[in-house]
Amino acid sequence: MRPNLGSPAPGPTAIGYLLPNGWHITPAGRQIETTDLLVNIQPLKDSKRAIIATSGFNEHNVALVNLETGSFIAKESAYQSWFGLALSVNSFTNVADMTPYTMEKAQINLNAKNNALAYGADRSMPMDFTEYDRIDDFELNEILWHSIMGVDAPLPPAVRRALAFRTSSRVEKQNLLTP
Repeated sequence: MRPNLGSPAPGPTAIGYLLPNGWHITPAGRQIETTDLLVNIQPLKDSKRAIIATSGFNEHNVALVNLETGSFIAKESAYQSWFGLALSVNSFTNVADMTPYTMEKAQINLNAKNNALAYGADRSMPMDFTEYDRIDDFELNEILWHSIMGVDAPLPPAVRRALAFRTSSRVEKQNLLTP
């Protein structure tokens, strides 16, 4: 399905956040703007700060955030950082630990690609990934699940969610009900 070019652009709105697929979400609590795809949050012991990791299409970052003000205390770019976070017991004390670290090499081939004989290759090769919603997401999820978990692994049930919100006036309700 092609997107409606006359529709509003994704982003913050008066009632929440408009996603690229046209859905509206209303996040709970106070929001702190990050780059896209927040993959991990580790609150620190003082409950006033947290370490966050962001990945996705934009710049990947690891950042220290002040949760009380919503501001970034420190932020560092992390090249292709699809990783989680784990903090040691002595993380973020008043004494700096200047011990250098050595990055471990990946233990898997990061450039490996599935070949034409891989599970689901015959079904996924003709899929059109050039724009959102051009593929059957149920079929792609099934291919990915069995590729990773094994051909005989039971597929979990599909889950769809929608958020509903109340309108604030009778006029708006009437406009929603009138064809």
